[in-house]
Amino acid sequence: MQAVFAQTMRNLDASVIASGFCSGYELMRRAGTGAAERIFKGVACPEKTLFMILTGKGNNGGDGFVIAEVLLQKLVREYGISESEADEHIRVYTLCSDPLRGLHGDALQAFQHMNAHLKDHLRFQLNAEDVTDQAILIDALLGTGFSGKLRDPIPDWISIINHSQAPVVSIDVPSGLSADDGHVTDQAVRADMTITFVLPKQGLLLGDGPAFAGRIHVCSLDLPDSFTQPVNDGLEAVDISDALRCFPPDARDTFKNRKGHTLVIGGSCNYPGAVFLSAEAALRAGSGLVTACIPEGTEIFFPIPKALIVRKVKTQSSGFYSPLSAEAVAELLKNKQAAAIGPGLSTADGIAEFLKNLFPLLSCPVVLDADALNLL
Repeated sequence: MQAVFAQTMRNLDASVIASGFCSGYELMRRAGTGAAERIFKGVACPEKTLFMILTGKGNNGGDGFVIAEVLLQKLVREYGISESEADEHIRVYTLCSDPLRGLHGDALQAFQHMNAHLKDHLRFQLNAEDVTDQAILIDALLGTGFSGKLRDPIPDWISIINHSQAPVVSIDVPSGLSADDGHVTDQAVRADMTITFVLPKQGLLLGDGPAFAGRIHVCSLDLPDSFTQPVNDGLEAVDISDALRCFPPDARDTFKNRKGHTLVIGGSCNYPGAVFLSAEAALRAGSGLVTACIPEGTEIFFPIPKALIVRKVKTQSSGFYSPLSAEAVAELLKNKQAAAIGPGLSTADGIAEFLKNLFPLLSCPVVLDADALNLL
């Protein structure tokens, strides 16, 4: 998945609209609906939650109006909340003192289509005491179009958000964060989750982005791949779908001997646990069998996963590998499909020579890590 600049995303939106696939307002509806459903799904007790949607004057604010509308519909439909009770569950705050005059285009249309009760109870000032223990703050203030310095009262609103104990969800990018390089000039919303649309923005992954964006969720808007495949901004992002492609489902008749046998070589009396952490990771990654190889004299003070095989090799130095240990380790390498060398190995005398003797005997793919790299 590509991570893109803000302008690239605007160009992509324009191409979708120009193609006739959907209008700008329909794109906004898709974005707001997808974000609202993700937020609603992540809340344990939506009927006991106060959703506080903080909206700006641009399209990010328009997304916020759609989110408010969809959340209200879901509460009414799934929990029987009446419009008269809506104020206890959804509150919309806006930076725009006169929405009918200050909003334009798709954002104005989103505001006009919002539930009348929500419009009638619109709030224009955010106070710290507004944020209750049941609140979730939804940041739809600035979005990808932000650059330069924050204008009043946005710094005050961001300060209230960041000093609250409430969970925070930012829409597209946290307000105050550059969508292109992740730079924060003044201050920015520190989100627990950022829901971004179609493709992640580069600023979420660069600079201050990871510290401010929290967990990133990409909402696809159900656009055909033909719109996103030509995009190439040069920054590749890996998401869960990319990772899952690396781990295709196992055949129904598979068993451990078909999934390979990994040997993890490491450990010492100084660092006995590292080799077992790596060995367990190999099991979790899908290796059918995993053997942890440690030197004799290494004491184990912790439970070992029952699926792990443990082998101790003879050594001239109790608790550390010695040069003569290489042949015993090479014997364990027979019929192994992969090996990892280094976790907890230590850099004690004789370890470098042990590796020098072992390397010519390796006959399978090998990963060098930790002290094996330190000793190269």
